[in-house]
Amino acid sequence: MTPEELDRLLATDDPLAENAFPKELRDRWREEREQVRQRCVKLFSSSPLYQARAAKDPQYWNNFYVGLVKP
Repeated sequence: MTPEELDRLLATDDPLAENAFPKELRDRWREEREQVRQRCVKLFSSSPLYQARAAKDPQYWNNFYVGLVKP
């Protein structure tokens, strides 16, 4: 984290607020998460267990993310 990003974070009353981080940084994090998701899909799609789950749900791989807790 750069000093400018840290200053902006410390200046925000709520560090978890939507605007606590710059849009460019949030976009970069979103892209990194998507790349991780795609790598996980590639790795897990060879497993019979995950193949069976994907067979039941056509959107399974679109929503797949290791460690994501879904309600």
